[in-house]
Amino acid sequence: MVSPVMPALTGNGLSMRTGLFLQALASIADVELLVAAPFGHVSNDGAEWATKASARIRVLDCALPDTHFGLIARLTDPSTRLDAFAKYGRPSLSGFLSAATIRKATELLRGEKFDLVHVARSYCAPLGGAIGSLGNGTPVLTIDLD
Repeated sequence: MVSPVMPALTGNGLSMRTGLFLQALASIADVELLVAAPFGHVSNDGAEWATKASARIRVLDCALPDTHFGLIARLTDPSTRLDAFAKYGRPSLSGFLSAATIRKATELLRGEKFDLVHVARSYCAPLGGAIGSLGNGTPVLTIDLD
């Protein structure tokens, strides 16, 4: 499971939503949880609960933003910046997923075999695709598009 926040039973809506998915997945399988936070610091508030819910947790450092996204963000003219973002072709929240960050994720999970890769939020989809291509076989990929 790929999540932009630490899943939890309480707290903000996204944490609770991913917590429900974690509970459901843990009821049928062992869960590898990759927390890749585009908003900076990962709160460990739900980490103890997530571990008890049978999740093995890995936190991905997303400190290296996508270079192209970084260049677009530096444009000072609003209309030029808006046009460049429109041509970027990815959600702006996925700007935290540089090639180096995705490579780190695949290194963290190398050797694992997944039957299912669930991704919370469309902007984390590039991680799901990279993780899904790691092992033998083709896992089912699902995305929560809330």
